This record gives sequence, C-alpha cells and structure tokens, in this order.
Amino acid sequence: MTRLVCFFISVLILFSVWPSPVASNDSYGAPTTLANIADPSINESSGLVASRTLPGAYWTHNDSGDGPFIYALNTRGEPLGTFRVTGATNRDWEDIAAGPGPQRGRLYLYIGDIGDNDKVRSEIVVYRVLEPQLKSATNDSTKKRPVTTEPAEAIRLVYPDGKHDAETLLVHPSTGNLYIITKILFANPAVYEASAPLTAGQTITLKRIAEIRVPSLFG
Repeated sequence: MTRLVCFFISVLILFSVWPSPVASNDSYGAPTTLANIADPSINESSGLVASRTLPGAYWTHNDSGDGPFIYALNTRGEPLGTFRVTGATNRDWEDIAAGPGPQRGRLYLYIGDIGDNDKVRSEIVVYRVLEPQLKSATNDSTKKRPVTTEPAEAIRLVYPDGKHDAETLLVHPSTGNLYIITKILFANPAVYEASAPLTAGQTITLKRIAEIRVPSLFG
C-alpha cells in the first residue's frame, strides 16, 4: 500500500501542481484495504495499472525473482489470467503503466525494469507490449500454463547523471512520453523524461526535468 500511495502522490505532483512547490499537509489519512490478491503466484506485487481494454480489471506483476509474467485481476483481487511477456526478462520489475504506442489506436502496457538498489546497472529497460485482450470470466491460465503476449519491445534507457534506483513509471496518456521517478532515502526524488517516439533497439538518454518536494511523512 505504501508504494501505491507514493505512486498516486507522484502522479498528483507531476501532472497537477508540478513544478510548483507542494503545500505540506498536517497528516495523511489511514490506508484502506480495497481487496486481497487471491492468486498465490503474486507474492510481491510491485506495480498496478488499470486495464484499458476491460473496465474493472487491473494488471500487476511481481518484483525481482519472478519470471516475465503479468497478472490480470478484478476489483475483488480474483485472477483473470496469467500472461508471459514474450521477449522480456525480469531483472527487477518495479512498476507498470499504460499508454499510447507506435500504432495509432492500439493500447499498450509499459513494464518498468527500473530497479537498481545497488546502483550498478549501466542501463535500465522498459518493455512495451500490446495490452492483451481480457475476458470478464476467469480463464485457466497459470504460471505453469500462461498465455503469451505479443512480442515486447525493449526500450533501453540511461540516466544523464549516473545510476539511480527507481520504483515509479508513468506514461503520458496523450503524448506517450515516459517518466521515471527515482527513489532516494531522505531526499527529494527526481523526475526523468524520455520523449516519444520511443524507439526500441537504441539506447535513449533520459532528461532530468524536475525534483519532487513531497510533504514529510514524519511532520
């Protein structure tokens, strides 16, 4: 829940009040449980995005240690299907987003292999794949018998100022620009942008565009 709250804080700041300073709040509300994930294969849900093809459905994935799987859920946390992302590997998947892509009118998922706790990665990767079609009824796919997606494109990215750990990935719903927000302990995270079109097969240098001033969680 903490990561999801941080994600929505980041969205609010980036698209509503950024780059203006954020007014601090006296306190935060208590978290609310919306659903419990029923699929035992999802043991470390690390990203969450609403499906654009089926209202009320969501996509998630595990953190590092899992294969290249994405999992579909309904609003009760019940499984709608397990999908292997063709051509992808899971080194340290941290977030998932949805947005436009190279084919006009098609819906894409963006999966952020952007974790780097030890700051050793020479590049990070965001996988772009057409969003699989979902049906309202639960299908019988599992990790052992997954459905395969269309081939994913690997968008390779480097930071302009060294190595960073990150857990938040955003895609602009109109332009398709990609945003990564770093995770920095006791410091303000930074926002990096890659402008569309995002060409797979070449390394793209991100641009640092902002610093987020998040209200203190500790008063």
